Amino acid sequence: MLAITSMSMSMSFVTQDKSPTELAELFRSTPDRALSLVRSALAKAAAANGSAAKIAARVFERSTDDDSRTLCLDVMSRINDKTARKEMLRIFRQQPPQSEWRAVLAARLRKAVNEADRIKANEANSVMAEISGDP
Repeated sequence: MLAITSMSMSMSFVTQDKSPTELAELFRSTPDRALSLVRSALAKAAAANGSAAKIAARVFERSTDDDSRTLCLDVMSRINDKTARKEMLRIFRQQPPQSEWRAVLAARLRKAVNEADRIKANEANSVMAEISGDP
């Protein structure tokens, strides 16, 4: 719920002009509809800037649903700017060493670095060095 409240300030299309109280009630009464709103917002955010990457990272951290987490990573991967890579790397660091999510994040970070149009060599080297021990 905290993620939705934060998102409501940044992305009004998620909340459809609902107050935090209305959002909380929406999540309690119809969690599927609320999750649908979040998914819709993340899909729209994929074309946005770094703030969308930060929002997607926050939703990833607060979500326990694999589909929602994957969607958040999809958003950050599509954005693939410095902020998105930084957020993915931050989440990567928080995952236990042998976790499935850590492996997924390592693969996405490798791909992000390889596909980035404008990435400084030192950033690319730093990211690759940090994830080099993961599959």
